[in-house]
Amino acid sequence: MIINQHGLNPIIYKKLTKFQNILNETFLNDLKTTYFDIAKNNMLLASELLSLNKLFLENNLEYLSFKGPVLSLLAYEDVISRRYLDLDILVKKDKLEDVYVMLIKNGYTTDIKLENIKDDRFLDISKDMIFFNNKKNILIEIHWKLLEKRFFFQNFSFNDFAWQKKLYVKVNDINIPTFDKEYLIFYLIIHGSKHFWERIEWLYNIYLLLIKYEDIDLKIIVDYSKIMQTKMMLKIFFSLLKNKFNYDVDSNIIKLDENSYKLAKEIEKNWSTIEMREGSINFKEMKFMIKMQDNLLNKIKVSFKTIFQIKVYDILYINLPQKLTFMYYFIRPIRFLKDHLKK
Repeated sequence: MIINQHGLNPIIYKKLTKFQNILNETFLNDLKTTYFDIAKNNMLLASELLSLNKLFLENNLEYLSFKGPVLSLLAYEDVISRRYLDLDILVKKDKLEDVYVMLIKNGYTTDIKLENIKDDRFLDISKDMIFFNNKKNILIEIHWKLLEKRFFFQNFSFNDFAWQKKLYVKVNDINIPTFDKEYLIFYLIIHGSKHFWERIEWLYNIYLLLIKYEDIDLKIIVDYSKIMQTKMMLKIFFSLLKNKFNYDVDSNIIKLDENSYKLAKEIEKNWSTIEMREGSINFKEMKFMIKMQDNLLNKIKVSFKTIFQIKVYDILYINLPQKLTFMYYFIRPIRFLKDHLKK
């Protein structure tokens, strides 16, 4: 069902219950079943976030929770009105080994070995790793950075901004640290852009934040986009917002143009037939990612890095000695072509 595919079930179900007397009973029951499944899973994840918060505090480790329950609370004022399947947590890179050991001791497992996170190549190429608690059936992603090198070309750590200004969101009266609102919105825009806005819910979440919090400073978000060279992504986002929710952004802050509306329309065309993307991007998506770049140099970089950039799987499954790292640049194009010829 396309409603579920776009993560819209909780929003639509709650609105449609007002008209249950005139709606198809089977359709509404299907929505209801999914809604309560989502609510149950979300409450489980929110509870686990509180447990993790306690663990981090006991081990004197800093973290920031983003997306998941905190975004749901900020946008909807509850933990069940948006769907999320895992918990996303940002930690400091120099504390990654401590976080790894802490999670393993507390029932989590991962395919990543401790020796991998001591490898600078792995830390440089990757940005997160997945931990799974089999007993609780809970997945968490531990991030040490937020953006991939192949798409973003800043000469500093984007993470620095996250730690400079923190916001606390109460989950069951417990303060959970997260990004401040401007940083969160900018990150969500970049995340949505990177995934070609494949879920309408992502767009709606940010729209709710923008209309709910009048103190949000759009100039800060625009400044982030200038520093990160992602202004076109920002324009496409606001073009989508105008098209779908009639949201007008001040033209003195950011001016939309014909190209941003054109690219927004390309995204909208895919919404009715979209198949959720898994794994690496295909040629069509790579072409669109190139279109979203701010300048010619970045377009060239994205083209080159998509094909030649060493991927984390190259290191994990073909573990060459440090002195032979250059060989990955010959292996990568072969793997890229092999993967995409299958699609």
